[in-house]
Amino acid sequence: MRLLPTKENYVESLEHRVQKLEKLLKKHCPEVDLTIEEEGASDSEPSPHPAASPSPADSTPSQTSFIAPTSARLVRTSPLPAKLDDYETSDEDDVAIQNDIVEDLSRLSLDPVTRQYHGKSSGLMFVRTAMRLMDNPPSKTWPRPAGEASSEERTNERSKRDDWVEPLPQAELPPFEDFPPEDLMTDLISLFFSRLNVYTPLLHKPTFTEGLEKGQHLKDGGFGATVLLVCAIGSGFSDDPRVLMDGNGSKTSAGWKWFLQVEAARKSLMAPTRLYDLQICALMALFLHGTRFTQHIWTLTGLGVRKGLEVGAHRKQTGSSTLTVEDELRRRAFWVLVNLDWGFSHAFGRPHIIGDEDMDVPLPTECDDAYWMNGFQQPPGKPSQISYFNCYIRLSRIIAFATRTIYAIGRSRARFGNGDHLWRQRIVAELDSLLNQWADSVPDHLKWDPQRSDELFFRQSACLHAYFYLVQICVHRPFILPHHESPLSFPSLIICTNSARSCIRLLEQVNQRLGTPIAYNMVSVTGLCKDTMSNPP
Repeated sequence: MRLLPTKENYVESLEHRVQKLEKLLKKHCPEVDLTIEEEGASDSEPSPHPAASPSPADSTPSQTSFIAPTSARLVRTSPLPAKLDDYETSDEDDVAIQNDIVEDLSRLSLDPVTRQYHGKSSGLMFVRTAMRLMDNPPSKTWPRPAGEASSEERTNERSKRDDWVEPLPQAELPPFEDFPPEDLMTDLISLFFSRLNVYTPLLHKPTFTEGLEKGQHLKDGGFGATVLLVCAIGSGFSDDPRVLMDGNGSKTSAGWKWFLQVEAARKSLMAPTRLYDLQICALMALFLHGTRFTQHIWTLTGLGVRKGLEVGAHRKQTGSSTLTVEDELRRRAFWVLVNLDWGFSHAFGRPHIIGDEDMDVPLPTECDDAYWMNGFQQPPGKPSQISYFNCYIRLSRIIAFATRTIYAIGRSRARFGNGDHLWRQRIVAELDSLLNQWADSVPDHLKWDPQRSDELFFRQSACLHAYFYLVQICVHRPFILPHHESPLSFPSLIICTNSARSCIRLLEQVNQRLGTPIAYNMVSVTGLCKDTMSNPP
């Protein structure tokens, strides 16, 4: 049996370690005058935190250092912080260190514009912080041994490229050539922006149109793939027979000729991530939505979210006060991918790749495309079309929370303190409270009104409230199973039934007014509500 060390042995070991430290300091830094430190250390010096000094009776080896009198000038006892946050760096410090890492890595990269994100737990963040302390110590200037290079000089030395380094093969997507005819492409792009982008605002139409006019889609494979996928999605709303596969008259083949071009193109997995990579993943997932290949959306969105994490799309940008077009497009693309990941993770019963607590990126700016060049300022009194998407994201947050709590496996539940038999009731009560808060926060132009004159806001409102009913059903659905006896069973059955009926009535009103198929995003909502009523899982 191993005996615990006595207080005397513990003090002796510390004395021995401090003496060895003094010898090392004198050997490697002979210019350091230790006597100056001794003169400055007075026993009468007041403690900076007198209230935090532990009493002898309460002292433990983890809180109090037993130090030899000869070494008291070198080592001081620091009181425990009042809270754990005292150890954390500010967002501004994180951004400064992150920018240093990006600058250093850009010198080592074959692509200087590459930006890679490294969080607090990253080894690079730790090393960079240590290097900054070496170059700029917090108190007196720490003498650097003669001949030792600074961190900047060491970085420049490492950044020299070796002769054998060559550009990565397939670092970019190759240019595409087989685009739709000009007149058809114009129609398909118009359908995409009027039928899908108003619900899932991934792209900025003026910037997209400008790139087309300059012929950028013929030179840049990333933008060319984006254009092809926009045309593929627009084909789903077109009656033009040219959108169908050659020799196939089936409507289900619409757009596949352009989607398959992008799917067959390859780019090195080690190539730097560009904004187009995020947009391509999102567009491919949106195209597959409603096809018999829907199961691949979960994989595509996961890949896209990972690419976004690589470039720090999940973090707020505190280093710059000016929002650029590329910043806003990256923010839109990341939120579209996260929103799809949350939704389809729940639909497939799989864990999502990122939680709301893992990111602090703001929601998309509520400014319509036409006002981006005006400093992202929406005219006063004019509701923004983007408000719908932000409300949709807030609902998705609720369904993501439900997925990782009431739908989680046993071990995952333990993380949330779900140890007693009442945890389900508490979680459901919290989710119901969140849904009520969401309903109260919906802006006036998106509140449900069957007589609303603006058709776009009418469609957005209908889709939003249909999704609200779906989330309500998803929250209470686990408790309506016949073999699941719970105090929530009967109330949950009533809520699911009422939500399904309300959703059907809402969609019926939309169909009666418009006389056309419901909005693109409502397809899954209708199917899920129908399945829940007829055959609850």
